[in-house]
Amino acid sequence: MAIPLTRSILGALAVLVVSAVARAQLVEGLPSNAYSPGEWYPNVYQSLGRSLAGVRLGGEKPRDLIAAGVTRNGSGRVVLLAPRSRRVVMEFGGDVGGEFFGESLASSGSTLLIGESIALQGRGRVRVVDVDRPDGARWLEGFEGAERFGLELLTVPDASGTGFVALIAAPTTPGADEARGAVALYRDARGEPVWIQRAARGEVGFGRTLAVLGDVDADGTSDFAVSSIRGARGAVALLSGKTGARLREWIGDAAGDRFGTGLAGIGDLDGDSVSDLAIGMPWRECADGTAGRVRLVSTATGNTLREIESDCRRRDRPGGDAEFGAALVSIDGTQGTAAELFIAAPEGFYNGTDVGFVEAWSATGSERLARLGWDYSGFRPERFGATLATCVLQLDGPTSVLLVGGRGDNGGGLHVRRPGSNTLVWEIFGCHLEPPD
Repeated sequence: MAIPLTRSILGALAVLVVSAVARAQLVEGLPSNAYSPGEWYPNVYQSLGRSLAGVRLGGEKPRDLIAAGVTRNGSGRVVLLAPRSRRVVMEFGGDVGGEFFGESLASSGSTLLIGESIALQGRGRVRVVDVDRPDGARWLEGFEGAERFGLELLTVPDASGTGFVALIAAPTTPGADEARGAVALYRDARGEPVWIQRAARGEVGFGRTLAVLGDVDADGTSDFAVSSIRGARGAVALLSGKTGARLREWIGDAAGDRFGTGLAGIGDLDGDSVSDLAIGMPWRECADGTAGRVRLVSTATGNTLREIESDCRRRDRPGGDAEFGAALVSIDGTQGTAAELFIAAPEGFYNGTDVGFVEAWSATGSERLARLGWDYSGFRPERFGATLATCVLQLDGPTSVLLVGGRGDNGGGLHVRRPGSNTLVWEIFGCHLEPPD
């Protein structure tokens, strides 16, 4: 039986507030009757989990929510999910249609940033929404000359505690000497960037992947890693968070290994009190294929500290590639869990099919702790781990959790895992989000 819909259009946002329930029995183990009539909605929400972030809804009873990019009727949307009830609490849509709204997400407190890189004839823009006051949303539009602004986003806490700091990529922005790409740092939604760093000569796709680090250069601000392609090789630049200046760079060893496709700031591995960096090479060759590898590097010296190799024997089909290292994320262990590094292999085999998996590794990269995949054994979305994120949820106290998105069948999917114990919190597919009336 359909659950009544409460709908409220809040100004030009067209925010849809939905009393939509993803039925609990479809989450806790997903029984074999998951597709029984009245419980499957295959044509409503698609691409669940293509982008993910946590966001905090304030008020008298603050709640931690999960923001997830979806498509609906061919248009990009963002839904806010309440973890305990699996309800769609809010739904945001773009004002011009198109599937690109919500292709990237980032958040800081109650502020949610929503990327739409194809808007404004490809210049791109980012919607900035305070989920406590969604009718006051604002737009950050791409700086002069920007292309695909908002394709990648990340945020760091504002030291003042009153706003956000966001690094926003425009990776196809034209530059000198055929270089392409730029990243810009913003404070709040004031419209003008604090600084812009553009692609260097011979560099393209600058900003294709972003990661935040600790304060590497001891100037009191968080610093950033930004990947690009230089020649046929991948490259990663370390940027000052204060000025945008290039502090260091790493270049891939071989053409075609996609060095820098995955990036994640990790803890101090070499005892110099500075955060280090994990760099994914998902097409790195091994004995009989290109299953992938992850390199851990010192941000202080640039030296390689360790490499985590995938096992080519995981590739159970001719020409198949696990893409180990295509996405990376780390949890620092300060919120109710152990420090871990998560490595996605979206084309890897899990339980006999190539739907992808994610491996949990110790923060030092010395020990593989677990391999994670869809809990449900029936028809599942593909590319498990195509999207990785972390957020804090109230479980038995504030707890950092891993968010994993997949693509493809059943409307995409969202898998929430508690690190340390690596226990499943819940998972759900887009086809199980009950649509509005």
